Amino acid sequence: MNSDPVNPDPANPDPVTADPGNHDAPGPSRRRTPGLVIGVAVVVVLVVLAGVLVWSQASSGSSSTPSPATTPSLAGGSTGAAAPASSHAVPAGCSTDPSPIVPVSMQIDRMGVRTNVLSLGLDADNAAAAPPKDEPSTAAWYNKGPRPGSARGKVVLTIHTYHRGGALGNALHDPGTGLRKGDIIRLTSASGSTVCYRYDRSLKVAVKDYDPDSTILYDTAGRPMVAIVICWDYDAARADWDSRVIYYASQLPDSH
Repeated sequence: MNSDPVNPDPANPDPVTADPGNHDAPGPSRRRTPGLVIGVAVVVVLVVLAGVLVWSQASSGSSSTPSPATTPSLAGGSTGAAAPASSHAVPAGCSTDPSPIVPVSMQIDRMGVRTNVLSLGLDADNAAAAPPKDEPSTAAWYNKGPRPGSARGKVVLTIHTYHRGGALGNALHDPGTGLRKGDIIRLTSASGSTVCYRYDRSLKVAVKDYDPDSTILYDTAGRPMVAIVICWDYDAARADWDSRVIYYASQLPDSH
């Protein structure tokens, strides 16, 4: 990745960029293409330790300024339907012939997660915008990329992780109750149309090893899927995150 500034101060809830090259100088970078905002450390809750990190494409933006939104909820317990046995089956309530939508909510059936999804593009600094810092469970859809229901490409969602726990990113990565292969992820529009995805796998990438020319995150031509990104491997000495975890889920119905 190119060298973008980062604000490593855990007591400062301002958003920061996630660049492996420079972890001292605050402020946004000025690279020019859509980047991905990833909720980081304690992205808020009061003033604990926070940060919003950005991953960039080949010539991407960085830094992020959160946009206002309603407070989401992270429900506990299992409230949704279990993943269907057949990889080609479509759960009840999911579109059997999906078309592109603008998502306003996300549900993960088995985990009992229901939360708001914000449609965010680039901020004033030409960086991908992040969810509000004080909304640990809100997801942000990167609206310069594919929409849910598109025939090709990765739908990018970014959420926050708190290094002391309590954010949706922490819940997804929990080894006991987090995402499991086969889990159903539902993205729903304001009109009620729902596009569903089945969780397949995750990929952890060190920030220092990220290739902005790769398609592990930004991709408009590959198989239709959702890619949910969180920060991981918090380094307390640097007050920064060393890795990103990307969760991949295939769009349903799966014709592959």
